[in-house]
Amino acid sequence: MVVVQKYLSKIYSRYKIMIKPTIFLGPPGTGKTTTLLDTVNHEMENGIPPDRIGFMTFTRHGVEEAISRASIRFNLSRGRFRYFNTLHSAAFRQLGIKSDQVFTGKRIQEFGESHGLELHGGLSSDDGTYTHFFGDDLILFFENFARITLQPFETVLQANEVIMAMAMDYDPLRVRRIVKEYKKFKQENNLLDFTDMIELFVAENNPPHLDVLIIDEAQDLSELQWLMVEQLAKHVQRMYVAGDDDQTIFTWAGASERFITLPGDVTVLKQSYRVPNIVHQLANRIIQKIYNRRDKLWLPRDAEGSHTTIEGISQLDPSECDSGQSVMMLGRTVKSLKKYRAYCRGHGILYRYFDATSIRPSFARAITAWMQLQEGKNIPAIEALKIYDLLPGERSTKKPGVAHGHKARIKRLADQEEQVYVSFHELRQDYGLLAEGPWQEVFKEQIDKDIDYIQKVLENGTSLIQTPQVHISTIHRVKGGQANTVVLLSDTAKAAERFGTGNIDEEVRVFYTGITRTYENLVVVQPEKRRYFEGLYE
Repeated sequence: MVVVQKYLSKIYSRYKIMIKPTIFLGPPGTGKTTTLLDTVNHEMENGIPPDRIGFMTFTRHGVEEAISRASIRFNLSRGRFRYFNTLHSAAFRQLGIKSDQVFTGKRIQEFGESHGLELHGGLSSDDGTYTHFFGDDLILFFENFARITLQPFETVLQANEVIMAMAMDYDPLRVRRIVKEYKKFKQENNLLDFTDMIELFVAENNPPHLDVLIIDEAQDLSELQWLMVEQLAKHVQRMYVAGDDDQTIFTWAGASERFITLPGDVTVLKQSYRVPNIVHQLANRIIQKIYNRRDKLWLPRDAEGSHTTIEGISQLDPSECDSGQSVMMLGRTVKSLKKYRAYCRGHGILYRYFDATSIRPSFARAITAWMQLQEGKNIPAIEALKIYDLLPGERSTKKPGVAHGHKARIKRLADQEEQVYVSFHELRQDYGLLAEGPWQEVFKEQIDKDIDYIQKVLENGTSLIQTPQVHISTIHRVKGGQANTVVLLSDTAKAAERFGTGNIDEEVRVFYTGITRTYENLVVVQPEKRRYFEGLYE
């Protein structure tokens, strides 16, 4: 990989995209994905087959959305869109890499344990960025940061010595030794991380022969990824690049600001189908604070919307979270989200925290099925199996809930092609069910710490198995999403200031991105401490 990195530094000095692209600037909610699919349609009508069109975007979610919508829209199988990928998956496929060669979070933990390191194994599934910043995780984060930004590791290390010293007992010699051992571990085990894949793709210089190349979310690309884009554009007749420079919020993780000044024929998507007038006014007022941006005019949807401010999260009306409409509860940092979770649990509100539901789906289904049995209803055998999966068997040291051998019997029943229903009496009589009583007692061992919360959810008349209307997340993790109501904490954090590499523009962009998730109502929560984003109150 050292040879590869030397090659990359050599070609970076002559980096340029040979073809002049069409640039789509897509402010919040302006239908960028629809515009790009219209572009795919136009190219296919002009005789370009779908497997000669490259559609590259930053996230797996973005790829999935593009493929699903394209296959439905054009009535073609998903396999026809073989070059609809993230850049990492495109490199993975082109290089013929096998799944067991991918350096995953599990292998990181294996590396950490074998070398006595404090590693948590948190990796973004989209670009391989480290998502934990505790102790030794920072070493691997900055090692990866150096490669994707095409900087020497020593340069990055020196620039971030203060951050490293605050997170660990900082020893430069130890850091260099860990990076050396990390590279050795990957090499000895024939493993590649996401950045390795792109480095190898660029070094091999053998891209697929595409006629058209579409790059989405271009504001999130690193300098290394731009090198890969250059190679993907090598043979194309036309190139389209889409993004929103005002949502460039990942420079802390290595994203380049290259898109802001990328030359090309620019088209601004002017009409937002999401952001209402009042929120649009606030967004425009905030974004004008940025100097380094593309000036653009975009319009709100035809709705007034609302913008209110509350002193604290306790002032939020719980009924707003149970109105049948979607709600996002957003914060600048993960630490700030604790107050949202406490609020939802205190009020019995079902929620999603990042990608995880507040009640584990297996628990929710088992409790729901048990309550139906207690009401005298018959339930599908597959739901009875969910109950059995949580119950201790007779050989367990805990109080048995099902007789020995009967879990396998109920599974065979559940696996039948035709759905079979069973009653509480049948489960007791024929399928070894020993447990009895209310769900709080039957599943106490598994859900003891959640019993009070689950009880409150049920008392609110909420089904445990419904999709949560409330989504708790950092702003960075919901870019591209929207909700009828957005609740936004105005607090920033000292750690965010340090990690933002002193980029004031990016902090403005982060809160701009947060407020423009709003479809109808924006609720700003006043800060608890002295560090907050002042632009929300000017």
